[in-house]
Amino acid sequence: MCGSTENPEIHHLDGNGMKDDANNHPDNLSTLCRECHTAIHHVMVANVGGQWTVKGKIFDILNLSGSIRINH
Repeated sequence: MCGSTENPEIHHLDGNGMKDDANNHPDNLSTLCRECHTAIHHVMVANVGGQWTVKGKIFDILNLSGSIRINH
């Protein structure tokens, strides 16, 4: 995501890396630097002024202004 090749880690795109039946198909795997991998797993969901938002450093890495609003 950031383009770094330092400290590479494997990320499961479907989020199932820790399960006994983890989806380890190559199409479900991506290589990320340690910072991006940590950031993608550390997000916070909050209700701010009646609007649900998802915040996390990953949005800064992707230039998405630090949070996104959830529309339902």
